[in-house]
Amino acid sequence: RGHRSMYGIGCVVEVVTGLVIDFTILSLYCQRCACAASRYGGRDTDDFKKWYKAHDNCTANYTGSSNAMEKTAAEILWNNSLGKHNFRSRQCCQMETLAPTNMCVT
Repeated sequence: RGHRSMYGIGCVVEVVTGLVIDFTILSLYCQRCACAASRYGGRDTDDFKKWYKAHDNCTANYTGSSNAMEKTAAEILWNNSLGKHNFRSRQCCQMETLAPTNMCVT
């Protein structure tokens, strides 16, 4: 069956307080791009490509598979932990097992 998610959300939650420390949202979909593709007859048309060059703030910020969204979100959050928050987590746990284990330290 696999994953067919258009969106993926990852977050870091502080265990004691339950506060969200960081989060990231990945999206395969942009409503404005979908409407423009419909209006211009597809994404391969010259009219769409011209429109796309001027398209600001596209909400589609991820191009991989839906299956890999969890891993990518975990990598983004892991890389943010030192640079953005000046900490490195001591334990990595999750509901599913798709995130790479080389990021988890004990």
